[in-house]
Amino acid sequence: MASTRKRSDGRATMERVVDFARTELAEHGPVGFNLDRVIATSGVSRGSIYHHFGSRAGVITTVETADLMATYAVALDDTRRIVQEAESGSELMDWVAVSLRVGGSDLGRRARARRIATLTAAEDIPALRDFLRDKQREGVEIYVDILRLAVERGLIAPATSLDGVAQFMQSIMVGRVLVDLVDDADQDEAWVVSTLAAVAALLNPVV
Repeated sequence: MASTRKRSDGRATMERVVDFARTELAEHGPVGFNLDRVIATSGVSRGSIYHHFGSRAGVITTVETADLMATYAVALDDTRRIVQEAESGSELMDWVAVSLRVGGSDLGRRARARRIATLTAAEDIPALRDFLRDKQREGVEIYVDILRLAVERGLIAPATSLDGVAQFMQSIMVGRVLVDLVDDADQDEAWVVSTLAAVAALLNPVV
């Protein structure tokens, strides 16, 4: 019970620092970001900040991560809306195809690069690693709920467990960064076609 309370207090401290650090980052950018101002405005001690974030860079990375997670939450909401509105498995797959191709844009590439950088930074920031782990678990649970809704609506008949499909769907977006490195439109399209075939085999859309 005590460990649960301590973890909850730690999360509250992180969220408070992130709120003030986000304002600092918006006003001064990463170069002009001043940790002393964040300490003064948030009221959180320097020791506590270094305990949770590791360094000034850790604070900045955590803010960017929180914003990235907020964008991810919006994407999940969009996915749920599509599942609610789609009239067939084919229509759902058409949306998946559009989504994958849009993901090949410069914006999509930058988002993936940021996510990879965040995951790398998290290796040296325990609190950030825990934060990402919790968010990943939450994301999988939400994705499973969305897939369950698609099953209930008769849109898909998944070939494997919903947990497995949810993990796969999330992992392919991170893995796409390897295709980004090639920087070739034809190769990217080849990846989209192959990924669509894999997703269709897993989701088993009902026509």
